[in-house]
Amino acid sequence: MKGFRLASVLRFRTSLEEAMRRAAAEKRERLQAETSERDALLLRRRDHIREVGEKLSRGMNVSENILYIDYLVRMDDEMVLRKKAMEAAEEAAEIARGRLIEAVRQRKVLYRLQEKHAEAREAERLRRETGLFDEIAVNRFNRDRRDEPYEE
Repeated sequence: MKGFRLASVLRFRTSLEEAMRRAAAEKRERLQAETSERDALLLRRRDHIREVGEKLSRGMNVSENILYIDYLVRMDDEMVLRKKAMEAAEEAAEIARGRLIEAVRQRKVLYRLQEKHAEAREAERLRRETGLFDEIAVNRFNRDRRDEPYEE
């Protein structure tokens, strides 16, 4: 029996799986970065709202009030953009995860085939070895029998 014919395909699938694993890790890192940016923006927004509330309670002029409101509106717009970026990163991470799962599945199929091939080779080797031992035993039996004197 020859070597495993799909060894090159298995090596390719393994390298493909590693590439998919790296891509999925990068997507997860990007998602974490987007989430932390959004969380930081949310904290900044809450601080600014609290600050505006304090200034309003102490008294604030109209131009300063308009300036804060415009800033908060722009911050809300940025929050919407951050949310969309986070959703896109989430979707990309999920797609990368699905591709990784498929690559792992395909590699495992080939790995199982390789194991079955190795088992078949071992069984063939044991069958040939057993046949050789049987032949040696028969030859020894016939030689011993031939060397015995014939008695009637």
